[in-house]
Amino acid sequence: MAKKMILFLTALAILAGCSGQAKETGKESQITAVLASEPNTIDPALNTAVDGAIYLVHAFEGLYKYVDNGRGDAILAPGQAGSEPVKTVNPDGTVTFVFKLRSGLKWSDGQALTARDFVYSWQRLVDPATAADYNYQLDMVKNANEIMAGDLDKSQLAIRAIDDQTLEIILTYDCPYFFEIAAFPATFPVREDILDKAGDQWTFSPSTYIGNGPYRLREWTHNSYLLFEKNPNYYEPVSGPDLIRFALMDDDNAQLAGFRSGEIDFIEEMPVDEIPSLLASGELNIVPYLGTYFVCFNNQRAPFTDARVRKAFSLAIDRNYIVNQITQTGEMPATAYVPSGIVDAGGGGTDFRRTGGE
Repeated sequence: MAKKMILFLTALAILAGCSGQAKETGKESQITAVLASEPNTIDPALNTAVDGAIYLVHAFEGLYKYVDNGRGDAILAPGQAGSEPVKTVNPDGTVTFVFKLRSGLKWSDGQALTARDFVYSWQRLVDPATAADYNYQLDMVKNANEIMAGDLDKSQLAIRAIDDQTLEIILTYDCPYFFEIAAFPATFPVREDILDKAGDQWTFSPSTYIGNGPYRLREWTHNSYLLFEKNPNYYEPVSGPDLIRFALMDDDNAQLAGFRSGEIDFIEEMPVDEIPSLLASGELNIVPYLGTYFVCFNNQRAPFTDARVRKAFSLAIDRNYIVNQITQTGEMPATAYVPSGIVDAGGGGTDFRRTGGE
């Protein structure tokens, strides 16, 4: 099974800022984008896909978010948190963060959002009953690992609402990437009352898919499109188009034809044999993308139970051929899991691939 995983160090909500490309549809401006076919899930706790994450950063928001610094770079900034938290390093080495949420926060249906919504959502993420692949994103939070192992109840997670606008989180150590985690889709808040009523069907209808991000779901015609509209209850004006239509397609030729006809404004995939001409014509725009394509082996079944077999398959992959002859868009051969471009904080600021080896 092939997967793509990116580190969320770029603004996944880039489409929300493409108002200059928006087309008028009646009185509403709209852009149409294609990321993939029907998503496996758009539940923040259960999603592990890049396309799902992009939908999520439009419909939801964490304590932190990525914003454009005006030079095309994405930087971290407080999201639902109104400001930087108060940080205390405790005598036992644990670290306490106290976040103050923005005043007047609301869900997309107008109901007030409180610190308790984050408590519920983070507890749900680490709850073994949720079976979230990304539960380990919170392994720096006190008691998270014990909860995920089934040794403690989820209520023991070290996150609590001091009041409606104040959230306290205790980490087991001073985690340098904690704010990135606070902006990661898996940690976005969800509504307990909605999940209690709708169960695992809550994501399938605009009436129950209630978020807190800059956009909200207006329509979902399965295997056809997702239509998002500006969320009138978001805490600040949304600068993007009124509507973002995510067409759900997996045919590269059809995507390119739609782009060239003007029906589609943004695509990420195109026929491999078209790439050289697209690059030559300037139709294809390449920007840095931090991530790794990798292959997963089911190491619970033979022959992949043997690490030597897995290593042999890995060695048999001609990475140079793939990037030079197939993808052809500037990728670097992946000689290890961590991608090139990650600064090694303990290695004098050099690229981690230089110090980490292959």
